[in-house]
Amino acid sequence: MTFERFIGTGCAQFKFGEEMSRVIQKMDNPKISVLSKEYGSYAVYDYGVEYLFDDEKLCLVQYEVPRVKSLHFYQHKITSNTKIDDFKSYLDEVGVGYSEIKRDDQFILETNAGVKIYFSESDGLFKAAMKTW
Repeated sequence: MTFERFIGTGCAQFKFGEEMSRVIQKMDNPKISVLSKEYGSYAVYDYGVEYLFDDEKLCLVQYEVPRVKSLHFYQHKITSNTKIDDFKSYLDEVGVGYSEIKRDDQFILETNAGVKIYFSESDGLFKAAMKTW
């Protein structure tokens, strides 16, 4: 899966609701953290992408710069210094529609595919991109 596809279509490598055991089988190098065995809550990391499971079903996919070594949106490198206005221009270049939200001291761009892209309020810099089930 590519970051471009995730941002543009909301499609992840795995389907939301897919069983954790099936997802892990398809990963190259999963690292599993137990959040709550009782509730089947786990965080699984593969190449820095975070996959959260509840009741052992995929419910969230998240990209964060510190964990993912290299993020690119087409020809643009995405770093912790990428500004919201730059990201908006990248989305406009490829025709990805979005709306702007301000909530809890963050700026959020929500794509038409339901991916939320978070930026800090203080400096408008990229923090994460995620989609929930």
